[in-house]
Amino acid sequence: MHSKRLKRLIEALDPESERSLIVTKLENIFYLCGFRGTTGILFINGQEATLIVDARYTERAKEEVNAVEILQTVNVWKGLLDVLKKRKIDNCLYEEHAVYVEDFERFKDKSKKEGLDIRLKAAGRPVEKLRLTKDDHELKNIRIASEITSNSFKHIVDFLDQGVKESDIVSELYCFIHGHGVDKAAFDIIVASGERSAMPHAGVSEKKIDKGDFVLIDMGVCYNGYFSDMTRTFIIGNADERQRSMYQTVREAQTRALDGLEPGMSGGTADDLARKVLDEHGYGDIFIHGLGHGVGLEVHESPALAPGGKDELKKDTVFTVEPGLYKPGFGGVRIEDTVVMTGRGPEVLTDFTKELIEL
Repeated sequence: MHSKRLKRLIEALDPESERSLIVTKLENIFYLCGFRGTTGILFINGQEATLIVDARYTERAKEEVNAVEILQTVNVWKGLLDVLKKRKIDNCLYEEHAVYVEDFERFKDKSKKEGLDIRLKAAGRPVEKLRLTKDDHELKNIRIASEITSNSFKHIVDFLDQGVKESDIVSELYCFIHGHGVDKAAFDIIVASGERSAMPHAGVSEKKIDKGDFVLIDMGVCYNGYFSDMTRTFIIGNADERQRSMYQTVREAQTRALDGLEPGMSGGTADDLARKVLDEHGYGDIFIHGLGHGVGLEVHESPALAPGGKDELKKDTVFTVEPGLYKPGFGGVRIEDTVVMTGRGPEVLTDFTKELIEL
């Protein structure tokens, strides 16, 4: 698997760079060789690849990595310089979006002091372009992550009640997911009730849920390195007319978007499908984010489903569809699912009712 990915990457690299690439983004390193440590550099040169780690990660690298050489060094940037000197590399691409400026400048200074004239060129995002479409191994893990997330919602619905604190709901969700073999939560779980639900990324507080509150829960998990993402919104007690209108409008927007998505559609066109519905109902001004984002080794990655978005929703791309409305001083509603684009259209991976649940 990793050998095939490396081969595809090497074939995609600019020949003028001698097909040399410094990979520093940890998710890209994991994708290409399986290493899940938090410090390392993967150097690719032609058909050769070397994972550079310090002594803390040598044994872990031996356990996790295949298809590449492992080099132990005191400092990974020094190790990279040694590799470049040994192989007489003077022309190389690097991930400009995934390196600290301080590290990069220090590396350039050190190379000059040692008499090396290395031409470093920004690579763009060649590994992310490969990661955009998921293979069977990736889809399997995303499906499992989505199933665990779906089951989390099925579990927590019986826990929601007047007087329960947002933080207690979060604690219960963490207990549940960690009992089901996940690596970690995809992000800090969001539970926002009442007026706080009008903040898309509200986090969590010690607020107690009141009768009549919206309760917005946004969560996902990481399973074997791959993420899921899902949101549902509940009502404590009976919804009033305004709440019901907001909820049903968001649900209609998501349904229309899912029904209209097609392979090859742009992210901007996808966003328009939902945005038109919200505009029709007079809510367009309180839909304050894009329709969705890619999901994979990162919980937010390409493709972007947003106004004017150019990313193509190709077969086997995975992304969220999450229209939402947020009215400060009143509350908010979001319905979000993780979706994979098949050759026939979207398949929803997260599974929990979208009927308005009044508790």
